[in-house]
Amino acid sequence: MEWMRDRKGFPAPDRKAFHEIEPNPDPRTLHDAIEIWVEALRDALGDQYEIVDSDRFVAISGGAPADTDALLLLMERAQERLKGRLREMAHTLGPKPLVLLFDSAHRFNDYVAAIDDENVEQFGTAAYIPGWPATQFAFAPAPLESYGTAILHALTHSMTGDTYPYWVREVVAAYATDPPLRDVSGDWTEETIRDFWNGQSFFDDDRREASYALAARLAEKLSVDDVAFRLFLRTAHWRDLGEAAARQAFGMGVGDCVALVIGHGNWAPLAQPLE
Repeated sequence: MEWMRDRKGFPAPDRKAFHEIEPNPDPRTLHDAIEIWVEALRDALGDQYEIVDSDRFVAISGGAPADTDALLLLMERAQERLKGRLREMAHTLGPKPLVLLFDSAHRFNDYVAAIDDENVEQFGTAAYIPGWPATQFAFAPAPLESYGTAILHALTHSMTGDTYPYWVREVVAAYATDPPLRDVSGDWTEETIRDFWNGQSFFDDDRREASYALAARLAEKLSVDDVAFRLFLRTAHWRDLGEAAARQAFGMGVGDCVALVIGHGNWAPLAQPLE
């Protein structure tokens, strides 16, 4: 296929090349292209992998059929739970997401590394891979119960879109998943907080955990007033890092929102958002 390229041994659709051939693809054309890609990826992974199509997901699995079915059922139940929690913020439009259940941790790590995209989020034995033509959820072999939090977190991202500033995306994910809370007052300075606002700290090994912890505390504080919180989420945009939406919904800027958690300081963002 002219629109397929090799990515470290794995076939990957090239969006630009595809749209040069199909400038305005209809849903059927895109569906057919995804099928071609999925079959090519299955072939590259090996004969032990099978394609499984469920109501809401397409899976390529190197695991036992029972494990594949259990994982897809877990994801469908998680999706229903999130619809109830997120309500009007949730959507499931677009092509079915692709679920990849690898037969080894080595194969899983090779695939995630091959993606080479700063927007990939890895949670131990699971990874969320946004992108065209379909969102991907990748899993290394592990007990089913170990996937639970990662699935909720990743599905929240896929169901709420990518127009939010990165820090808001993580606040929404924390709101949906209710992670454990801890004190974060000593984690940040007025300099390091800039990378929280633009999203870069979530991809820094030294600050990743502190970033998720701050997002969780912000979710706790800002969602106390559910009406204001949902107004903020309806209007927050990456162009101004959510500043205007925060002032409209909470009567304060995003720096003052962080002050509710960390304490007094100049926490206002200065860096450019992570697009």
